[in-house]
Amino acid sequence: MIRCLNTIIATMICCVSIYSQNCIEGDCINGYGSVEYPLGDIYKGSFKNNLMHGQGVYTYSDGTKYTGMFSNNYIHGEGEVRFINGTTYKGAFRNGFMHGPGTLYYPNGSRYIGTFKNDLMHGLGSIDWIDGYVLKGNWENNQFNKVPD
Repeated sequence: MIRCLNTIIATMICCVSIYSQNCIEGDCINGYGSVEYPLGDIYKGSFKNNLMHGQGVYTYSDGTKYTGMFSNNYIHGEGEVRFINGTTYKGAFRNGFMHGPGTLYYPNGSRYIGTFKNDLMHGLGSIDWIDGYVLKGNWENNQFNKVPD
């Protein structure tokens, strides 16, 4: 599941930063506007120097939707991404990656609360399963490492 999310997020980063844009509304240079990309993705939000910068919403053609902060065309700062499979991540992003504190909600009701590093569970965190079982401890590159001392 995490590998799938990593692939989706990596694709999101590429799509956000390489495709030419078509301003369909507002000021897409230094202000607030809407852009449509060739593959059907749409961004609506703040721009600075023709780049997504500040608060915005990026909707991918597959229905995946990111709402939150952007910096120089990257998803960066606090935000939320809702994937089409029902998984949702709320938390910190850095240069397009889940990075810092956040919560990953799975479609079955389970969730991971903790720290992420480059899209991976890394640092202190816990997975709360729907059956009530909780696995709490230290994570390293998406692998449970140990229970803290």
